[in-house]
Amino acid sequence: MGADGAGRPWIAGWAPGNPHSVLARWTGTEWATEELPADVTEHSEMSTVLGVAAVPGTRGVLAAGTAGCASDPVQCGVLVSRDLG
Repeated sequence: MGADGAGRPWIAGWAPGNPHSVLARWTGTEWATEELPADVTEHSEMSTVLGVAAVPGTRGVLAAGTAGCASDPVQCGVLVSRDLG
């Protein structure tokens, strides 16, 4: 769990039947769920988001974690951003 640059809470976890983590942000009335980008998930298996942090000076958030790489049997790093623009 963490907050974005605007102070909105974000969480990460797994949705039933989905092999990858999902991100969710609080809109003020409900949790809006966002899947990880296809360019992250199409070449990996079983991703895990380990941390969420605000990007100072923006409304943005960074999420970092790991995933099993399809091209290599070891873990790859995952870095996803939202609302940095």
